[in-house]
Amino acid sequence: MTPGIPSLIWLFGHIGNNLRRAPNLGNANVPGGDWVCNYYSIGLPFGVGQGNVAGLLRHVADSIDALRADGNVEVLGLNYSAGEMNEFGEWPRMVVFYAIEG
Repeated sequence: MTPGIPSLIWLFGHIGNNLRRAPNLGNANVPGGDWVCNYYSIGLPFGVGQGNVAGLLRHVADSIDALRADGNVEVLGLNYSAGEMNEFGEWPRMVVFYAIEG
């Protein structure tokens, strides 16, 4: 699902652990009503192999599966960032945005 412009503005225009969304503006990709958006940042462990993007994607998928095992969770979006460098090279990270349903 590709988010519309209103949801992109909402998603990237706020910072915080829990975000309260404004009412639906008529965009079919944004759920109506109030809900809370949670997020976490995840990367591979610091050191050799930290820049393995395929490994990072598997790590993200495993973390989402673990999150869903604890309840009814909807993944709202993912953000990839590859800007951090250290002595082991590039250290990419991803942010997972999700809502707990129910």
